[in-house]
Amino acid sequence: MSKTNLHESAPTEFQDVGDLRLAFRRFGKAGAPPLVCLQHFTGTMDNWDPIHTNRLARDRSVVLVDYSGVGRSSGKTPESMQGLARDVITFIRALGAKQVDIFGFSIGGMSPSRLLWMHQNLSGDSFW
Repeated sequence: MSKTNLHESAPTEFQDVGDLRLAFRRFGKAGAPPLVCLQHFTGTMDNWDPIHTNRLARDRSVVLVDYSGVGRSSGKTPESMQGLARDVITFIRALGAKQVDIFGFSIGGMSPSRLLWMHQNLSGDSFW
C-alpha cells in the first residue's frame, strides 16, 4: 500500500459553473462512481481529514469541493439548501459524471437530501 498522501498532494483545480468558478480536488482510484464530499457551512476542502479521505481514495475517486463563496471558489454563498444543491448538481454535471455517491457532513449532509429530491438519477449512495 502506498503511503502517498493523495489528499494533500492532489492539485487544486477549478471548474467554471455558470458565473461561478468552483475549486476542487479529485484523487484516488478511478472506476467506481466518484464520491463527492460536501463539507459543513463555510468549511473548505481543507477541513476534510486526510486519514479518512486517503482511505476512501484507495477504492474510488474522491472529489472535495469548496462551495460557491467559500474557500478558493468565487461567487456568493447560496442563501438556501436548494441554491447549494443546484450549485453542486451543476458542478457534478460539469465534471462529466453520470452518477456519483455523496458523503455530506452537517450542512453538507442536508444538501444531499435536497440534491436527491431534485435529481434522483444522479446519486447512487448517500451518507449523511
